[in-house]
This record gives sequence, C-alpha cells and structure tokens, in this order.
Amino acid sequence: MFLRIFIIFSLIITLCSPAAMAGEDARLYAQARKMAKSGQTDFAFMQYQAILRNYPKSRFTEQALFADGEYNFTIQDYAQAKTAFQAFLAQYPQSRGRLFALAYLWRITRAQNDEAAAKDFEKEMIAQKQVSLVFRDRKEYKYLSPLNHTFKAAIHIDKIEIYMEGELFAKISY
Repeated sequence: MFLRIFIIFSLIITLCSPAAMAGEDARLYAQARKMAKSGQTDFAFMQYQAILRNYPKSRFTEQALFADGEYNFTIQDYAQAKTAFQAFLAQYPQSRGRLFALAYLWRITRAQNDEAAAKDFEKEMIAQKQVSLVFRDRKEYKYLSPLNHTFKAAIHIDKIEIYMEGELFAKISY
C-alpha cells in the first residue's frame, strides 16, 4: 500500500515538474509565429509574453524580446518598447535583428524629442555597419521579425536606409 502511494505521489510530482513541460516554449513559439503570419499580432504577442514570463532562458527569448518591443512600438507604448529593445540589445549583441532594434530605438527617441539619444543610436548603427563596406558601395540585409514584418537595410557609403514592409522606416546619413 505504501509503495503504491509513493509511486502515485512520485508520478504526480514528475508530471507537474517544469521538466515535464519541456517543449512548451517551442509550442508557444510555433503558435506565435502562426498567429503573426495570419495577422493576429495581439494573440502572437500574448504567446511571446508567455515565453518571456515562463521560460526566460528559452532559445526563443531573443525573438520574444524583439516581438515585445515591436508590439509595444506599434501601440505607441514607447517606454515598454524601449525597455524591451534595450534588453534585447544587452542580451543578444550579435543578433541579426540588432540593426533593426537600433532603428526602433532611434525612432522612439525621435518621437520623444530626445535628439541626444537619437544621435547616439545613429552612431551605433553607423559603427556597426561601416565595416561591411570595405570593398562595396552598397550592402543589403533582410530580416523577418517575430511579428512577421519584413525589414530590409540598405547600407550605402554615406547613409543607411531601413525599410519595413517596403516603406522607409529610418534613414541615417553620415
């Protein structure tokens, strides 16, 4: 009898443990991507938030942080967007989305009339991409965001142009 109770108790603990939920973050991420592709950004955002809240060390945290910033920018909650993008840049300095997160931060600081911070983000974008032009006069980068927005950065000798869904999003001249 004692053995039976012990086995049942052990089984309950095992099934309720975080290890039993392995892969849940992948399921949430897959749902978020599917919802984003179908234009349901509010629901996609909720899935990304669940990843950030419940699985902060997930392999999908990078995408969830970018989505957090992107969504909050869209609803003009610039304080939350700025916090998310700054966390994204701090945690993932080598990310493919880095230039685009900097562009979002540049847009936020311009909307808040913080020209000094905007200049700092301009310098960071320029410093990051000038090295790639050693033997070319133009280089392009593409990025599909976690909320399914298509970005393109055109790096020229004298300027950086960033497009979101084909529309000019940021233009930095130097």
